[in-house]
Amino acid sequence: METRGGLMAMHVNQFSPRVARSTGLLSVLALAVLCWLAWHAHSLGVLPTVWALCVALAGAGVCVLCVAMWRTAQPVVLHALWCAALFLFGLNALLQGMSGERVHFHGNTTDRPTADTVWVTEGFNGEFERLQFLLPGHNRFVPQQTKLQALIDGSDRTPGTWFIVPRGVSEPPLPCETQHVCERVAVRWDIEQRLKPGQVHAGNVWRPSEWLWRQEWLMRVR
Repeated sequence: METRGGLMAMHVNQFSPRVARSTGLLSVLALAVLCWLAWHAHSLGVLPTVWALCVALAGAGVCVLCVAMWRTAQPVVLHALWCAALFLFGLNALLQGMSGERVHFHGNTTDRPTADTVWVTEGFNGEFERLQFLLPGHNRFVPQQTKLQALIDGSDRTPGTWFIVPRGVSEPPLPCETQHVCERVAVRWDIEQRLKPGQVHAGNVWRPSEWLWRQEWLMRVR
Protein backbone atom coordinates (compact mmCIF):
# COMPACT_ATOMS: atom_id res chain seq x y z
CA MET A 1 0.00 0.00 0.00
CA GLU A 2 2.85 2.39 0.77
CA THR A 3 4.40 1.70 -2.63
CA ARG A 4 1.08 2.31 -4.39
CA GLY A 5 0.61 5.54 -2.46
CA GLY A 6 4.09 6.69 -3.40
CA LEU A 7 3.46 5.97 -7.09
CA MET A 8 0.19 7.93 -7.00
CA ALA A 9 1.90 10.86 -5.31
CA MET A 10 4.67 10.80 -7.92
CA HIS A 11 2.21 10.88 -10.80
CA VAL A 12 0.15 13.62 -9.18
CA ASN A 13 3.21 15.83 -8.86
CA GLN A 14 3.89 15.43 -12.59
CA PHE A 15 0.86 17.56 -13.47
CA SER A 16 1.88 21.06 -14.41
CA PRO A 17 0.47 24.07 -12.54
CA ARG A 18 -1.14 25.17 -15.82
CA VAL A 19 -3.27 22.01 -15.94
CA ALA A 20 -4.21 22.38 -12.29
CA ARG A 21 -5.17 26.03 -12.69
CA SER A 22 -7.21 25.21 -15.82
CA THR A 23 -9.08 22.57 -13.82
CA GLY A 24 -9.81 25.15 -11.16
CA LEU A 25 -11.09 27.71 -13.66
CA LEU A 26 -13.34 25.15 -15.34
CA SER A 27 -14.71 24.20 -11.94
CA VAL A 28 -15.44 27.87 -11.21
CA LEU A 29 -17.32 28.29 -14.51
CA ALA A 30 -19.29 25.07 -14.01
CA LEU A 31 -20.24 25.97 -10.45
CA ALA A 32 -21.21 29.48 -11.53
CA VAL A 33 -23.80 27.90 -13.86
CA LEU A 34 -24.96 25.54 -11.09
CA CYS A 35 -25.33 28.45 -8.64
CA TRP A 36 -27.30 30.40 -11.25
CA LEU A 37 -29.64 27.45 -11.78
CA ALA A 38 -29.93 26.85 -8.04
CA TRP A 39 -30.88 30.49 -7.45
CA HIS A 40 -33.69 30.32 -10.01
CA ALA A 41 -34.82 26.90 -8.79
CA HIS A 42 -34.95 28.18 -5.21
CA SER A 43 -36.95 31.25 -6.25
CA LEU A 44 -39.52 28.92 -7.85
CA GLY A 45 -39.66 26.72 -4.77
CA VAL A 46 -38.21 23.73 -6.63
CA LEU A 47 -34.95 23.67 -4.63
CA PRO A 48 -35.08 23.75 -0.79
CA THR A 49 -32.99 26.35 1.00
CA VAL A 50 -30.59 23.81 2.54
CA TRP A 51 -29.60 22.37 -0.84
CA ALA A 52 -29.33 25.84 -2.39
CA LEU A 53 -26.90 26.81 0.38
CA CYS A 54 -24.86 23.67 -0.29
CA VAL A 55 -24.46 24.67 -3.94
CA ALA A 56 -23.54 28.22 -2.95
CA LEU A 57 -20.94 27.00 -0.43
CA ALA A 58 -19.40 24.74 -3.06
CA GLY A 59 -19.12 27.71 -5.41
CA ALA A 60 -17.55 29.89 -2.72
CA GLY A 61 -15.10 27.14 -1.82
CA VAL A 62 -13.94 26.75 -5.42
CA CYS A 63 -13.40 30.50 -5.73
CA VAL A 64 -11.23 30.50 -2.59
CA LEU A 65 -9.19 27.56 -3.88
CA CYS A 66 -8.66 29.23 -7.26
CA VAL A 67 -7.42 32.41 -5.62
CA ALA A 68 -5.04 30.32 -3.52
CA MET A 69 -3.76 28.52 -6.62
CA TRP A 70 -2.97 31.73 -8.43
CA ARG A 71 -1.24 33.27 -5.42
CA THR A 72 1.13 30.41 -4.64
CA ALA A 73 4.19 29.14 -6.47
CA GLN A 74 3.94 25.70 -4.88
CA PRO A 75 2.35 22.70 -6.68
CA VAL A 76 -1.42 23.25 -6.81
CA VAL A 77 -2.57 19.77 -7.87
CA LEU A 78 -4.37 19.08 -4.61
CA HIS A 79 -6.19 22.39 -4.94
CA ALA A 80 -7.37 21.35 -8.40
CA LEU A 81 -8.57 17.98 -7.10
CA TRP A 82 -10.52 19.75 -4.37
CA CYS A 83 -12.05 22.05 -7.00
CA ALA A 84 -13.22 19.06 -9.03
CA ALA A 85 -14.58 17.40 -5.89
CA LEU A 86 -16.51 20.54 -4.94
CA PHE A 87 -18.00 20.74 -8.41
CA LEU A 88 -19.27 17.15 -8.10
CA PHE A 89 -20.62 17.98 -4.65
CA GLY A 90 -22.46 21.03 -5.98
CA LEU A 91 -23.90 19.07 -8.91
CA ASN A 92 -25.14 16.28 -6.64
CA ALA A 93 -26.58 18.80 -4.19
CA LEU A 94 -28.55 20.48 -6.99
CA LEU A 95 -29.89 17.19 -8.37
CA GLN A 96 -30.64 15.74 -4.94
CA GLY A 97 -32.37 18.91 -3.81
CA MET A 98 -34.70 18.89 -6.81
CA SER A 99 -35.33 15.15 -6.77
CA GLY A 100 -38.29 15.30 -4.41
CA GLU A 101 -40.10 18.02 -6.38
CA ARG A 102 -39.28 16.41 -9.72
CA VAL A 103 -40.39 12.90 -8.80
CA HIS A 104 -43.62 13.21 -6.87
CA PHE A 105 -47.02 14.72 -7.56
CA HIS A 106 -47.85 17.19 -4.80
CA GLY A 107 -51.41 17.40 -3.62
CA ASN A 108 -53.88 15.16 -1.82
CA THR A 109 -51.97 11.87 -1.82
CA THR A 110 -55.14 9.82 -1.28
CA ASP A 111 -56.85 11.25 -4.36
CA ARG A 112 -55.17 9.38 -7.21
CA PRO A 113 -56.35 7.22 -10.13
CA THR A 114 -56.41 3.49 -9.43
CA ALA A 115 -56.89 0.98 -12.24
CA ASP A 116 -58.14 3.86 -14.40
CA THR A 117 -57.40 5.18 -17.88
CA VAL A 118 -55.22 8.29 -17.80
CA TRP A 119 -55.06 10.32 -21.02
CA VAL A 120 -51.69 11.87 -21.83
CA THR A 121 -50.28 13.93 -24.66
CA GLU A 122 -48.89 12.24 -27.73
CA GLY A 123 -45.13 12.12 -27.76
CA PHE A 124 -45.10 11.72 -23.98
CA ASN A 125 -41.52 10.43 -24.33
CA GLY A 126 -42.86 6.87 -24.18
CA GLU A 127 -41.97 6.80 -20.49
CA PHE A 128 -44.92 4.76 -19.35
CA GLU A 129 -42.73 3.01 -16.77
CA ARG A 130 -42.10 6.44 -15.25
CA LEU A 131 -45.83 7.12 -15.15
CA GLN A 132 -46.50 3.80 -13.47
CA PHE A 133 -43.98 4.83 -10.82
CA LEU A 134 -45.55 8.27 -10.41
CA LEU A 135 -49.11 6.95 -10.28
CA PRO A 136 -49.01 3.32 -9.12
CA GLY A 137 -52.19 1.28 -9.17
CA HIS A 138 -52.30 -0.56 -12.52
CA ASN A 139 -53.41 2.51 -14.44
CA ARG A 140 -53.53 2.55 -18.25
CA PHE A 141 -51.85 5.56 -19.88
CA VAL A 142 -53.20 6.35 -23.33
CA PRO A 143 -51.50 8.98 -25.56
CA GLN A 144 -54.22 10.54 -27.72
CA GLN A 145 -54.04 14.25 -28.48
CA THR A 146 -57.61 14.55 -29.80
CA LYS A 147 -59.12 13.15 -26.62
CA LEU A 148 -56.78 15.19 -24.45
CA GLN A 149 -57.65 18.42 -26.26
CA ALA A 150 -61.35 17.73 -25.80
CA LEU A 151 -60.77 17.31 -22.09
CA ILE A 152 -58.68 20.48 -21.92
CA ASP A 153 -61.21 22.73 -23.68
CA GLY A 154 -64.12 21.25 -21.72
CA SER A 155 -66.01 19.72 -24.63
CA ASP A 156 -65.53 16.22 -23.17
CA ARG A 157 -67.25 16.23 -19.79
CA THR A 158 -67.23 12.55 -18.92
CA PRO A 159 -67.17 12.58 -15.09
CA GLY A 160 -64.18 10.98 -13.39
CA THR A 161 -61.89 11.09 -16.44
CA TRP A 162 -58.21 11.49 -15.56
CA PHE A 163 -55.58 13.21 -17.71
CA ILE A 164 -52.09 14.71 -17.44
CA VAL A 165 -51.14 18.02 -19.06
CA PRO A 166 -47.58 19.42 -19.30
CA ARG A 167 -47.63 23.18 -18.66
CA GLY A 168 -45.16 26.02 -18.52
CA VAL A 169 -44.58 27.88 -15.28
CA SER A 170 -46.41 31.06 -16.31
CA GLU A 171 -49.19 29.48 -18.38
CA PRO A 172 -52.80 30.23 -17.37
CA PRO A 173 -55.34 27.69 -16.07
CA LEU A 174 -56.90 25.30 -18.55
CA PRO A 175 -60.20 26.29 -20.21
CA CYS A 176 -61.93 23.39 -18.48
CA GLU A 177 -60.76 24.81 -15.13
CA THR A 178 -62.20 28.25 -15.85
CA GLN A 179 -65.46 26.54 -16.84
CA HIS A 180 -65.38 24.53 -13.59
CA VAL A 181 -65.58 21.33 -15.60
CA CYS A 182 -62.29 19.84 -14.37
CA GLU A 183 -60.09 20.18 -11.29
CA ARG A 184 -56.35 20.20 -10.76
CA VAL A 185 -55.71 17.34 -8.35
CA ALA A 186 -51.89 17.45 -8.11
CA VAL A 187 -48.85 19.16 -9.61
CA ARG A 188 -45.26 18.07 -10.08
CA TRP A 189 -42.16 19.88 -11.35
CA ASP A 190 -39.89 18.57 -14.05
CA ILE A 191 -37.01 19.75 -16.21
CA GLU A 192 -38.00 20.48 -19.81
CA GLN A 193 -36.42 17.73 -21.89
CA ARG A 194 -37.51 18.82 -25.36
CA LEU A 195 -37.39 22.53 -26.00
CA LYS A 196 -39.73 23.80 -28.70
CA PRO A 197 -38.49 26.05 -31.53
CA GLY A 198 -38.42 29.63 -30.30
CA GLN A 199 -38.95 28.63 -26.68
CA VAL A 200 -35.53 30.06 -25.79
CA HIS A 201 -34.67 33.45 -27.27
CA ALA A 202 -32.58 36.52 -26.49
CA GLY A 203 -35.33 37.97 -24.33
CA ASN A 204 -35.57 35.07 -21.87
CA VAL A 205 -32.23 33.24 -22.08
CA TRP A 206 -31.31 34.67 -18.67
CA ARG A 207 -34.66 33.63 -17.19
CA PRO A 208 -34.52 29.81 -17.09
CA SER A 209 -37.77 29.74 -15.13
CA GLU A 210 -39.52 30.36 -18.47
CA TRP A 211 -37.96 27.48 -20.41
CA LEU A 212 -35.91 25.12 -18.23
CA TRP A 213 -38.63 23.96 -15.85
CA ARG A 214 -42.17 22.90 -16.50
CA GLN A 215 -45.05 21.46 -14.54
CA GLU A 216 -47.22 18.41 -15.09
CA TRP A 217 -50.80 18.79 -13.93
CA LEU A 218 -52.84 15.78 -12.89
CA MET A 219 -56.41 16.68 -13.84
CA ARG A 220 -59.82 15.09 -13.32
CA VAL A 221 -63.19 15.89 -14.83
CA ARG A 222 -65.68 16.74 -12.09
